[in-house]
Amino acid sequence: MRILCILIPFAMVNVMVAVLDDFARQVIITNKLIERADAAARMPEIIRNIIVEGSYTMEKMALMISSPETRDSHGNLNIYRQLDMRGEIRALLALRTPEIVEAEYENVTLQDLGNARRRITLEAVKTLIRDVIRIDNDPNNRNNPNIQLFGRRNLCRLLGLFRSALRPSTFAVNANMRLGTCTIVFRNGVDIRYRYIEDKIWEIKCNGLLLQPLSDQIQ
Repeated sequence: MRILCILIPFAMVNVMVAVLDDFARQVIITNKLIERADAAARMPEIIRNIIVEGSYTMEKMALMISSPETRDSHGNLNIYRQLDMRGEIRALLALRTPEIVEAEYENVTLQDLGNARRRITLEAVKTLIRDVIRIDNDPNNRNNPNIQLFGRRNLCRLLGLFRSALRPSTFAVNANMRLGTCTIVFRNGVDIRYRYIEDKIWEIKCNGLLLQPLSDQIQ
């Protein structure tokens, strides 16, 4: 059976789902698997694997992790991203597809489902950022191949997921590290930048002036 991307008018995002359509059902199932992965304390590892394996664009990762209720760049609510997320979870955990009772979601909106996912994934992203920064700044770990495998390019993409969770409707579509500066571009054309300044990561303005240390943002 072919799986089709389901088109839903934008106005439907904040309307109660009286009868679950296939997209809402897939988001709920994926959320339930994320809850189980979180209960097993594996979400940071799952997100790390998604980033490091390099199979997904910044946009796809944002839709999987930070913005499941948001249309992609083609205007679709894309079921494939839900299936991708479930595949990454099952790569580490042997979890069955959960059953759902539709009556329990009678008054749920897609926005509610997105918020429910971000309550878990945002904390997992923050945990991973803290771990990467702590290990990256430890001289004893400089030759560790696992740390080199993650690297600052992937840290930039991780920061893209972090900022996408804070602004899910205009999630990041690109995140590039160039000349020591991580530039995250959102689908509305806005960009934000991070840079290491004396072993501390700062959000900076386009002219290089310091705005806020990342450590304050992930508390």
